[in-house]
Parts: sequence; structure tokens; C-alpha cells
Amino acid sequence: MRRALLLILALFPLDAQATPLADEVARLAKPLVEREQVHAVAIGLYRAGKRETYGFGAVRPGGPAPGAHTTFEIGSITKVFTALILADAAARGEVTLEEPVSRLLPGWTIPTRSRSAITLTQLTTHTSGIPRMPPGFTATDPRDPYKDYDEAKLRAFLAGYALPRAPGAAYEYSNLGVSLLGLALVQRIGRPLEALYAERVIRPLGMTETSLARLPDVQGYDDDGDPTPPWTQTSTAACGALRGSVSDLLQLISAELDPPKGTLGDGLRAAIDPRYDDGKHRVALGWHFGRPDAPSTVWHNGGTGGFSSFVGFDPAARVGVAILASGRTDFVDKLGDALLTVVHGGTATLSPPPVVKLSAAQLDALVGDFALSPAFHLVVTRAGDRLYLQATGQPRFRLYPDGPDSARIRVVDARLTFERGADAGVAAAVLHQGGRDQRATRVAP
Repeated sequence: MRRALLLILALFPLDAQATPLADEVARLAKPLVEREQVHAVAIGLYRAGKRETYGFGAVRPGGPAPGAHTTFEIGSITKVFTALILADAAARGEVTLEEPVSRLLPGWTIPTRSRSAITLTQLTTHTSGIPRMPPGFTATDPRDPYKDYDEAKLRAFLAGYALPRAPGAAYEYSNLGVSLLGLALVQRIGRPLEALYAERVIRPLGMTETSLARLPDVQGYDDDGDPTPPWTQTSTAACGALRGSVSDLLQLISAELDPPKGTLGDGLRAAIDPRYDDGKHRVALGWHFGRPDAPSTVWHNGGTGGFSSFVGFDPAARVGVAILASGRTDFVDKLGDALLTVVHGGTATLSPPPVVKLSAAQLDALVGDFALSPAFHLVVTRAGDRLYLQATGQPRFRLYPDGPDSARIRVVDARLTFERGADAGVAAAVLHQGGRDQRATRVAP
């Protein structure tokens, strides 16, 4: 499908058209639209106090390119804003960071382990022991998975959940943990979550587009590349419900690099003070540390049903990157890493796979049931001109062919290659993910 490749250069105050940086941004970002990784992407760069924004693609079919103030779902970057409410509340003396969350939620049954209670810090550093989502969680509407997960369901889950280890013992990314933190802060401070974001973070930092209530300006696209509606979140709003712009995310970067006076400034400084480090995960209040080629980077990413996002900055070098995109792809993170290299003065490469259209016969040849073990299978199916992969006990993902015998999953960094037998038919599939190559033998067509 052809898409408009429109470019907006919103400048603060540098004339990006006169700089090599604009060419580098276009070289790295435009292929994501051309190769259908995303439908629209807005980019913000921060260097030495100067800001530049760029937009590629179209906010909806036939529409303009996104700009500095175009709103997207920012997904889990919301967790940073929730952590800033916590840090500000701690600076005001309304809470303490090591306070058990049970003190903020009287009447709730919060799980403990080894006589240790879950603290507010552990909820935002993903070390509470609470899982990402309840085991066996099934959405009534896959396109809007959180809309029916209300406070009563969260309370019931926690009341019956046994922590697998003591709080603080290990890192496990948790949407539920940050959701619980948001509900606890609302209860202690006595203000709705939308008001807390606005009063404690958004307005004090001079942001104008970030909100729970505002709908995104951009059409989102799901894993299949089809239009999908915005998410609806109630009890889980604190983990991923904000909508915002790259202009506002650049404000966030600027505030972290030059915190204002007062309790919010104290909170911003506290938010990038590391609280947990196991050698693989280094985490502060909401923020994570270290990217593949930039170990000093402070960052967070996000994804909803139709959007992908990334924000990262280097406090020592005073540079940062913000990216908001429509579409579900891990290449937004890769673009973030590449642009961080560029704003540091380096050269980066990024090669999203080409769009390869296979014939019906070629697609049919890849369909089959492939066994990694007797209990774990990779099942490849076809629906029209699309291929899908479903592993045992996991959701179905669309496969995007990048050759006659290979295909990728876009929402995670994974790829399947297919091996031919003596009769030229497909005999096996190899899953390449996380540095591992796992061969699955075809057991059924």
C-alpha cells in the first residue's frame, strides 16, 4: 500500500534544513515508513538546549505528516509520569519512598513474602514481585484489552496472589505494579489521577498536549497493520494511558537535565537516582538505564495496541531523543538507539527489512506445524495474503515475509527462517530470537 511520505521540520530554533543532522534523521527514519514498519512517526531531538522535531508518514490515510504537537498514545512512558508524582509527593512529605503500599490502601489485601511488604519504590522499579498482568489474563476485546479490567478485579487478584519471591529480590516488569502505585497515590493525596498528572507534572513543566482524556490525533495500527481504536484504561491508567506529543517529551527531557526549583525539581533529580541494579537491569523511579551503544542513557519505551514510543537522554552529554509512532514495531526502539548515536556525534545504520510480497503458492509452502519439543509447537497459518505464527500458549502474531523462506515478527525482535528438504518442500523452521537459534521440525502440513 502506498503512503504519503510527507516531511515536516518544526524548528526550535535551529534551521534543520541547513544542517547535516536533518539528512541523517531522514536517512534513518524514512525507511520505517517506506517499508511499512510505521504509518507515521514524529521525532524530537535535544542537543545543548536546542530542539528540533521532524515528522514522516501521514497521521491518517491522505492526511498530513505529524508535527511537534501531534498527539499519540505514549504507552508505558506514562510510567515515568506516575513515578514523578511519587517523587514529588515524597519531596512534599506526603509519602515516603520506602513506605509499604498497604498503608496507602486500607482495606486492600496486598501480598507479602518472607515477612517483607511491597514498598512504593519497588512498584516503580518493577521489583515488587507482582507480575506484568495476572496469569491467564484474557481480554474480552483484544483491540482494547484493559477496558474491563477495573479496580475490583485488581483487588481480587492481589488478594489471592502469592508472591513468587520476596519483594525487592528480582526485576520483573509489571504493568500491574505501576497501576497499583497510581491507585495508591490517588488514595493518599486525595486527587484524581488526571488531576495529579496535570497539577504535579504536566502544567508545572510547561507541557500543553499531554493528558489522559485527550484522544490521539493519529490513527493507530495493530500488529496486523490494520486500523485499531485507542485504548481505554481505568484501574491500569497509571501504567500506560497518557496521550502526548514529542514537544511535551522534549520538555520532559529538558526538565530532567535542568530541574526547576521546588519539590518537582527535587523529584526530577530523585527520579534518575538508581534504586536497583542486578547487572542486567538498572532502574530508578520509572526510568531505566543503559542502551546497547549508550550505557549512560536514561530511557523508557512504550507500546499500546496501535502505537510505539521511545524517550531517552544522556545527562552527561545533555542530549536526548523522543519518538512517537503509529504502528507496533520494535524498530522504534532501534531508531531511538540510532538517533542517540547521531546526537552524540556518531554515525548509525538502521535497516528495516524490505516489504516482500509472496505468491499464494509461496505462502502455502510455509504453512505448517513445527515442533520445538513434544509440548511446544510453532504453528504457521495463512489468511489471505497474510501469514501468522502462534506458539503454544501464546498470542498469535503476524509474520512479515522478508524473503521466500524467511519472515519477521514486528512487535518483538524475532525471525523465522524455513529450511527446505530434499524434495524442496519446507522441512523445518528456525526461530531466531534473543541470540538463540531454535530449530523446529515440521510435523504436520
